[in-house]
Amino acid sequence: MDGVPRFSKMHLGGIDYTASATACWVNDTNFYVWVRPLGAVGQRRLRFEFYEDGSVILHPSSFQNMNYVGNDLSLSYVNAVKNALVKNIISFSFSKVIPSVVEPKHICKLVDKVTVL
Repeated sequence: MDGVPRFSKMHLGGIDYTASATACWVNDTNFYVWVRPLGAVGQRRLRFEFYEDGSVILHPSSFQNMNYVGNDLSLSYVNAVKNALVKNIISFSFSKVIPSVVEPKHICKLVDKVTVL
């Protein structure tokens, strides 16, 4: 948790990678984890936001940002469609709906004990 990269093996999408991960506290309540499979383009960024009542909000994100990816994809599809209503639906879906589904915010609660069933 000192910002120094650590390396480990990971299996993602049927492919074995060596991953580089870095974690650090940004302030008293925000903890960041960045994970990047070496040899891949993307990076996962996780921000954990801790509250005094024990709740935690996990904000996942990616680099490339999923909003940018959604906008790029929507432009490709919108240019291929002639109907204005369909263009609007595609544009809205790719720019607003898909990124929030792919990278939703997670609201959690810290617990003292975990019971495995």
